[in-house]
Amino acid sequence: MLKSDRYNQTPLSSHITESDEGGLNIGQVGAAIRRRCLLIAGVTGVVAVAAVYRAKQEPPTYIGTFEVLTKPVTGESKAIANIPQTLGSQDVVAPPESIKELQTTIKVLESQQILNPVVKILQAKYPGKEKDLNYDAILKNLSITATQLNILEVQYANRDKKLVQDVLKEVADAYLKYSLAERRGDVELAISFVNQQIQPLKKRVENKQEELRILRQKYDFLEPAQKNQEVSSQIATLTQQRVENRVELEQMTAKYEGLLQELAQAPGERGSNSILTENVRYQKTLDQLQLVDFEIKKQSAVFTNEAPQIKNLYENKASLLPFIQAEEERVKKDFYSRIQELQARDNSLLLKIEQFTKYLRNLALVNRDYDNIQRELKIATEALNQFTTKQQALEI
Repeated sequence: MLKSDRYNQTPLSSHITESDEGGLNIGQVGAAIRRRCLLIAGVTGVVAVAAVYRAKQEPPTYIGTFEVLTKPVTGESKAIANIPQTLGSQDVVAPPESIKELQTTIKVLESQQILNPVVKILQAKYPGKEKDLNYDAILKNLSITATQLNILEVQYANRDKKLVQDVLKEVADAYLKYSLAERRGDVELAISFVNQQIQPLKKRVENKQEELRILRQKYDFLEPAQKNQEVSSQIATLTQQRVENRVELEQMTAKYEGLLQELAQAPGERGSNSILTENVRYQKTLDQLQLVDFEIKKQSAVFTNEAPQIKNLYENKASLLPFIQAEEERVKKDFYSRIQELQARDNSLLLKIEQFTKYLRNLALVNRDYDNIQRELKIATEALNQFTTKQQALEI
């Protein structure tokens, strides 16, 4: 935007005198005013004509203007924004600069670092005007002021319209290059920060995953809650099996004690409810023995013990007794062996129940550790994903 300045000239003055007597002569004053009115009008006309002539003869001054957005919202600023624990603000909209920040920005834009390249380009474009196109000359006619939030207005004034356009173009290009370099610096700094954070996060994620693997392998589970349910179900099953086993053990023990009491009696005095009555072969032999005893009693009433009939009966009885005794011992051993098996199973079930109960108690502590590791792993993984996403965005 180009503007031209106009300049105005100033004032004249007149004198009013008093009479020699020290008083004010009204007639003289009136005459003086009448005489000088023409003079005042004439002088004013001359001055006005001179001012117009001077304005026409003096070349106009041109002013060019452009605006600078000091905190632009760019792709880089959006990429840098929301980087965890780093440079970016979580709000992409740039906050207004403070007065101190504006002053610093203006000093940077007016610095030799920014303007010297502009001076070299202009000196090359306008040979012979090197003295008029140095840093001090450019800066003298360059004005940078804050007009709105985050906006600076840059003005350059000169009598050469073409020079004003060229200076503003080169200054704007220099500011754009400076802004690009500044944004690139921010991006490179952000990339460096992200790269520094990614490796420790990867290591942390790997460590937490290894801790989970060791925990799962040691306690043989994929998820503690599922394992807890399985173990609780196993304890309930084992407890039920032990109850049933103890019932059977008590029943077998009672039968065994009854068997011993039964065997303590003479064969002929044993009751029919003896456990041996379940043994068909034993019961058949016992019936034969009882018949022999009955026959002995019967024949003894007629014959003496020396009689052949009596001797044959006793020999027959003697042949039956070893079988009876052997069968009784076998039955006792079978019952005792069964009792021992039931007792061993009861002990085994009790041991398993105690082991699973202890495992279940430990699993409660393991579950707490597992949840802590899972939570830390989730946090580390989410942070790693965020940094990886930012890394990709910044690299693009």
